[in-house]
Amino acid sequence: MRQLLTESLMLAGLGGAAALLLAVWGVDILSSLMPDNLSQARSIFIDARVFAFTLVISLVTGIVFGIIPALQATNPNMNEALKEGGRDSSAGSRRWVRNLLVVAEVALALVLLIGAGLMIKSFERLNNVDMGFQPENLLAAQVQLSSSRYGEQSKRTAFFDQLLQQVEALPGVESAAVINGLPVSFQGGGSTFIIEGRAEAQSTTPMCTYRIISPDYFRTLGIPLLSGRDFSRSDSEPCAIISESLARRVWPDGDALGQRIKWGGDDSPRSIIGIVKDVKLSLTAEVKPHVYMPYSQIKIAPYELVVRTKTDAPAFAAAIRSEVWAIDKTSRSPTFARWSRFFPAQSPDSGSIFCCSAYSPRLRWRSHRSASTA
Repeated sequence: MRQLLTESLMLAGLGGAAALLLAVWGVDILSSLMPDNLSQARSIFIDARVFAFTLVISLVTGIVFGIIPALQATNPNMNEALKEGGRDSSAGSRRWVRNLLVVAEVALALVLLIGAGLMIKSFERLNNVDMGFQPENLLAAQVQLSSSRYGEQSKRTAFFDQLLQQVEALPGVESAAVINGLPVSFQGGGSTFIIEGRAEAQSTTPMCTYRIISPDYFRTLGIPLLSGRDFSRSDSEPCAIISESLARRVWPDGDALGQRIKWGGDDSPRSIIGIVKDVKLSLTAEVKPHVYMPYSQIKIAPYELVVRTKTDAPAFAAAIRSEVWAIDKTSRSPTFARWSRFFPAQSPDSGSIFCCSAYSPRLRWRSHRSASTA
């Protein structure tokens, strides 16, 4: 009896230890994969209460499932066993509890298997959602300019023009652009607009999201240009680019190019020079109509730099920070975010690297400082 009970306790203890080890690894892996908008995700951890619970469960399991077979083995009734062996129907009726447990185990395993399959299928569907842009190898940086030094629009435009030229000259950088708020991080300002030549009141036009961008923004984010052209640094006349959903809604006949619109901040109407693919602000958000305008023509200052790289994006954070300080040593240190569709990631060699995920309706800028920069 002692030997059987010892074996049962050893097996239960090994099983509990293996479960704890898998739990520690599993929590670390799942925490790294969870989106930042789950506020309680980072509070999940293994503590002393979990260890104590596992120890108690292992002991109880080892004792209960070890002592019963041990008692049966220490009090054998050979005469009764021979009688049971000669009566198959009676022996089968006595084993109904065991059969019931086996059926329950198979049913529970099947339920878990179906649940796991549905979860994988849901993840696959989320992974195939077309956000309208390509988040891979993108590095975003918040660049805050002093209002006292860059109060004039011409100074802000000159700063970002120089910054874009220097960043695009870095080895390994494919393209760079600036915007007043990237998808996922900023829902965008909303307003209606007036269509030149139409008698409808302003309230009848759709509510649109406005983005202030630089040339090459669409190429940097991988947003397809469906018709027309992109902005150019030589654009002097007021112009705008709209999303395809807005073009279909307001100009269903397909004559959006060349139309002129005016919104509250404009002194004169803008000509529509291009139509781009719709961009979703999050995986679950509905597509919103967008109007894009060049930052050189708008008083609103862009504050986010986005860079597409050929290799690991966080490795360029230090170089971009140096380029900002080379233009203006009094500027604040930029904060960075590496884009990923689902999985936040950071580089310990890049200083303050921030994470974002397309799960979240808003990009969360959360610091991960390395020991060398803390």
